[in-house]
Amino acid sequence: MTTSTATARRDIPLGRPFGAHLGAVGLANLADGVVQIGVPLLAVTLTRSPLLMGVLTAAVWLPWLVCGIPAGMLVDRWDRRRTMLVALGLRAVLLGGAAAVALTDRLTIWVLVGLALGYGITEVFTDLAAAAQVPALVGRAAGPCAARTPGSWRWSRCATGSSAHRSRACSSRWGPRGSSGPPRPSW
Repeated sequence: MTTSTATARRDIPLGRPFGAHLGAVGLANLADGVVQIGVPLLAVTLTRSPLLMGVLTAAVWLPWLVCGIPAGMLVDRWDRRRTMLVALGLRAVLLGGAAAVALTDRLTIWVLVGLALGYGITEVFTDLAAAAQVPALVGRAAGPCAARTPGSWRWSRCATGSSAHRSRACSSRWGPRGSSGPPRPSW
């Protein structure tokens, strides 16, 4: 192993697969943000009805309520990488279909509701598969960092900090060294 190879491995402390995964999740979350902003703006051009805007909002969030637990069970049984790739591919097809329908002036509020519902379902599968894939990607070498959830500030510090910082930040699951559990409420 050369010095440059050793340096390159230290630059990505959790490995190349994790770096690729983190990039894919980041781009998927960026797409989610664009859709969350763009869909309501597009809907305003189609209707001024508060009821229909509420239906659209429900279509965006309903998949998490209805499909969250069943999708989690399926993601646990299926290959997580393949699940994520299929869901991202379906998401791209839905966005391409939405663009085609909009360009041909056939987009109605109900078509947009259907597209938002389909996009929401793919979002559920993508996000659950991405979160479930992290421990398999980083392995035992990452130690407690692999147990962190992607939204956790400590997990992000474990993933991006120096090795000395990672060892301090990830030394205990819940808090400072010697802590036996989650912080207790003060009341």
